[in-house]
Amino acid sequence: MKKRRSSRKIQDKKGAHETQNGASDSCISALPASILTEIFLRFPIVDLMKLKLVCTSWYKLISESSFTDIYCSNSPFTTLLLPMNISTIISSSQVLYLLEISENGNCIRTPIRPRLPGWMQRKSSEFVIGSCNGLLSLSMQRNGAEVIYVSNPIMGEYVELPEHERDHDDTRFVVYKIGFSPSVNNFKVLRIVYKTWLDTNVEECEIFTVGVDERWRRLDNPFMNLCYWVDGISLNGAFHWILRDKGSFQISTFNLAEERAGQVLHPPGLVLDSKTMNLALFDNQLSLVDYSIESQITIWTMKEYRNAESWTKDVILRSWFPPGLHISKLSPVGKLQNGDIIFGHSADLISFNVKQKKCSRIGFFGVPRVASRIIPYAPSFKSLSEAIMRGHWNTINN
Repeated sequence: MKKRRSSRKIQDKKGAHETQNGASDSCISALPASILTEIFLRFPIVDLMKLKLVCTSWYKLISESSFTDIYCSNSPFTTLLLPMNISTIISSSQVLYLLEISENGNCIRTPIRPRLPGWMQRKSSEFVIGSCNGLLSLSMQRNGAEVIYVSNPIMGEYVELPEHERDHDDTRFVVYKIGFSPSVNNFKVLRIVYKTWLDTNVEECEIFTVGVDERWRRLDNPFMNLCYWVDGISLNGAFHWILRDKGSFQISTFNLAEERAGQVLHPPGLVLDSKTMNLALFDNQLSLVDYSIESQITIWTMKEYRNAESWTKDVILRSWFPPGLHISKLSPVGKLQNGDIIFGHSADLISFNVKQKKCSRIGFFGVPRVASRIIPYAPSFKSLSEAIMRGHWNTINN
């Protein structure tokens, strides 16, 4: 009789435990999507990817386009990407590190292993050749030809772009740029060809609309003169470069929807020079970083796109940086929620406190010191099937 009572008590406790868990699960699942979104915004990316696996409703919520937009605008973390600079990789290697920096300067580092097919050798040290809206363009080499992939690194998905028919025997110098056009909701990749790596004259230019085109399309030479080492940025559906035109430099653009060249006016009275100035995407605004004065870095920011009167000027003195840094090699890569500016160079991160005019290094341990550069990165939690492929399921790999 005692055993029966003991057994009944155990069953009663087990039933009560299951009821409590069920009630708890029911309460969590019953929370409105707006409340869940507010909670999820406080999680770093790696934890969010785990939350997607908890239940179908959470998966759908995090996968929505609106959640990606809200997260990029309101997350307490500033997100950067650190590619490794090595000559060969294996698909299982840790060749990317995701860096998430909180407002107090703490950094969460997460290794990412791109799921690319097989073992391939890179043509150059640049593995990540572009970043836009959570997607990366990756450069590999296979059987003597350069292969370009578009990948969502946190989702583990990728698509392979068609090889160019002349890549196998071509000795010319080729660069690629990836961008997004919101007006037509398409990702596009530019293929810019020079006769040699010493040339500045563009020999040919082709474009590929991911998820739409079957092959590269030849453009009618939209830019005659574009140095291969000029780092263009993608913003508001256009690429932006500092180019020389008729003896003077200007901020030239290439509209991805219309596939034609244009121009953005630079700060009034400023003489542009591509050797001492770089364009940057800083705080999601077009910025011009000026290193022409040895004792300082000047950051020009266009607060209202295409309004030349909206350029603002911030001067950061060399004396405010730690000694031994080459400030001409520093570039703004992000901004913390408290307003601090993050500068990056190779595997170094420097946080600049705007109010106190002081700099400090941001430490992240366990990362090999073979990084090529630090890339601003806005994550995307959408599948490639939704982001770019428009139902072309058979071309998505993971």
